[in-house]
Amino acid sequence: MDVKRLKGLLQKEWVLLKWGILVLFIVNVAVVVAVPPLINRAFDLPMNTFENALIISGTWFVFSMFISVSILLTSLEKEMKQPDIWLHSPVPMWQLVGVKAVFAVAVTGLILVLNGVLLSILFIMSDAYGAISRFDGALSMASVMIAIFLKSIYMMGFGFLFWSFYQIGRSRSRRLSIIFTTLFFFAGVFTGSVIAELFRSIELLTTIKGFGSVKLTGLAFYNEHNSNFFTGIVPDGVIFSVGGLILYGALTLIFFAVGAKLFEKKVRL
Repeated sequence: MDVKRLKGLLQKEWVLLKWGILVLFIVNVAVVVAVPPLINRAFDLPMNTFENALIISGTWFVFSMFISVSILLTSLEKEMKQPDIWLHSPVPMWQLVGVKAVFAVAVTGLILVLNGVLLSILFIMSDAYGAISRFDGALSMASVMIAIFLKSIYMMGFGFLFWSFYQIGRSRSRRLSIIFTTLFFFAGVFTGSVIAELFRSIELLTTIKGFGSVKLTGLAFYNEHNSNFFTGIVPDGVIFSVGGLILYGALTLIFFAVGAKLFEKKVRL
């Protein structure tokens, strides 16, 4: 795909989704900056505003891994109303979907950076400033952001695959769409747990997954609060491993390849 065509497709994505993305950015600013002091005042909490912001933002950071898949599926759903766009496009299906995925990943990255910057500003302005060095704080924040960003790409591929299955099933049984949607959801959750358990039970995969661990800092991630928000995402400060990138990267590519084939079949039904 040439640069001019890529630029045009990305601009089309922006036109298609710009209002939803702008709302998402406003919500992010509100969650990190405005909501914590309002909650503190409403419930007269003993913790200071920054601690409250840290808990709320930590939760929001975790949910950010679903932003990319939400943007991708929203874009696809919008254009499903005009199937001619897909049938008569000179661009291969995998490239059309790929551009949407790149756009979704870029938006997710920008939102994570925005949240990180806002939380850093709140930290500098709070009484907690000086409790840890700015360098360690920046590395901790970057570790969480990178880990969530990588996980969001995997979640996007996984979600796209099952969404493609859903589209084919819905086109064949419209009257049973509610039942099919429910089964689709539980099938996705079950398949995800099976894949996770497979990785844990097969020694070779476990060894590969743990090879080449990368961590930016040894600073504890919320261990003193017994919270799984950050420790589950950045266990022992490890952002990712080289082996994990290879395994999950291969799975993500497979998800997208199979999903694109199924989606192309749906479009041509």
